[in-house]
Amino acid sequence: MSFFIPKGHFLTLLGLSFAFFSCKSNGEKDMADTGDRVDTYRQDELSVQEGMQLFNTHCASCHDFNSNNIGPSLAGVTGKVDKAWLIDFIKNPKNKIVAGDVRAVRLYETYGTYMPAFEHFSQDDLEGLLGFLHKYSEAEKKSKRKRSGAITDPIPEKITQSNLLLVLEEVLQVPASADHHPKARINKFVALPTPEGERQFIADLNGTLYEAKESTVTSYPDMAVELPNFINVPGFGTGLGSFDFHPNFDENGLLYTTHTEPAHTRKADFPLPDSLKVGLQWILTEWKVEDPLSSRFKGSKRELLRVDMMGTSHGFQEVSFNSMAKKEDTDYGYLYLGVGDGGAIYADQPQLVGQKDRDMGNGNPNRPFGK
Repeated sequence: MSFFIPKGHFLTLLGLSFAFFSCKSNGEKDMADTGDRVDTYRQDELSVQEGMQLFNTHCASCHDFNSNNIGPSLAGVTGKVDKAWLIDFIKNPKNKIVAGDVRAVRLYETYGTYMPAFEHFSQDDLEGLLGFLHKYSEAEKKSKRKRSGAITDPIPEKITQSNLLLVLEEVLQVPASADHHPKARINKFVALPTPEGERQFIADLNGTLYEAKESTVTSYPDMAVELPNFINVPGFGTGLGSFDFHPNFDENGLLYTTHTEPAHTRKADFPLPDSLKVGLQWILTEWKVEDPLSSRFKGSKRELLRVDMMGTSHGFQEVSFNSMAKKEDTDYGYLYLGVGDGGAIYADQPQLVGQKDRDMGNGNPNRPFGK
């Protein structure tokens, strides 16, 4: 099985991070020589929300505001780095690196790859993105300052290195489902017990559910074929989010999946308020397989739930039955759906999350139909 890190996502914000401290020849701000110039950032709700959408699409899979992960943390970037330098770097980071910019070169050496140029970003795009980064960073700083006595690092002890070694052995490789990086977006693996033995299934966010047999994989349902409105763009969490089989699948043939479709494809069961922009829709679908024991998929489907989401991240990322439940247990045959905030927190809309009358930010147990 092969895994790929989306190169475009990785360096979308790496470029912003490169800008952490710079304004001299390397973009670092010199607080003793700022003159009368003060960087300003758009803070109106619409601009920040549009910037959040760009962040979720191009940046958030590799960057956050708390720690260095695949790319550097962006905490405080707009306070430490000159705005003009940030914009220049986002438009063409390689030029900065080739030209010998100290900060750009240093971070390139740390992360070992180039950020793609974003010359197609309009000035409004850049202003919105930087406005979002500025607002979020400032909010984080204020939050920490006001929490007197807060524990910033609850476990200060470092993890002790063990002498254990992990040996990886290639078993199979899922075929590429795109002609660009990432070539595939493997998201979930499920082992399905049957009377004839265990069957293994692998989901690719790009849209295909595979059955694995020894060193080969074959397509089970292809969402792009079965669902005419299916989308897997702009990436991140979009596409075939998750899947699971009913514990009595070999008898009732029930399979459950989650996937994304464009905004306003159909009326949502949980719509967003009219004042908020819908980014896309997440859908929970029940499939009725005609022959549960066949490796060739053939069956019907029905939609169970459709929810509007603001952004492209944190949607219906998991759907599952309790694999440990026995027939006599209370939750045997209950389907659990994990629903994220749909980008609502980044958009400063916390009232949409974790409420009894809304699905966002909840884990919802549902008794599956056909039980």
